[in-house]
Amino acid sequence: LNHAATAAEVEKLGVNDFKAYRDHQFERSRIVLVVVGNVSRAELESRLAAFEALPQGSFAWPKVEHITPVTDGFYFVPKPADFPTTYIEMRAPSACITDKEWWAERILNEILDKRFFDEVRTKRNLAYSPEIYANGSYSNFSIRAALQSILADSAAHVVFDEFHKVQTELVPKKELENAKEGRITTYFYATQKNLRQAQALYTDQVEAGDWRVF
Repeated sequence: LNHAATAAEVEKLGVNDFKAYRDHQFERSRIVLVVVGNVSRAELESRLAAFEALPQGSFAWPKVEHITPVTDGFYFVPKPADFPTTYIEMRAPSACITDKEWWAERILNEILDKRFFDEVRTKRNLAYSPEIYANGSYSNFSIRAALQSILADSAAHVVFDEFHKVQTELVPKKELENAKEGRITTYFYATQKNLRQAQALYTDQVEAGDWRVF
């Protein structure tokens, strides 16, 4: 959950603490094996034999509870007077990967991402790369809309106008079809390599509890 360590947490750690941590990580109960590719059972078993020397351990994947996000917050980080660009990141609660709303939300993000680019950058030249995406892990995800601009107020107003439109107006049929096709294409493009497929299978098994989500 992206915990940032504090000085008080690490200043008393010694070499033996790191050794103990390392040994604790190398337990067979922590292993999740994902195989993508043309590998025979015999070859796989021969390679796995090397792990028999490791202790079994008693690790179990923890249940990560859903964290209720803080809302109506605003945080401003001042910048030098001669630094022209303001960076904005807006966050909202998101569905998680096991929710039935997850894929509908991915399509919505696809629609908004293109609209932000068209309205904020192409038509008004208010930001170089406005974007919206989901980020997180386990059951805790957020939607993040981000941009950088020397006219931050103007750019943010355009973004909020686009949010209001998807709340109050139906998405045209053709735009919806294009968004679906774009999302599918991006999904398969991002996982065309064996390694990326293995990473996706691993993540869905560990975080969502079922590799079949992939």
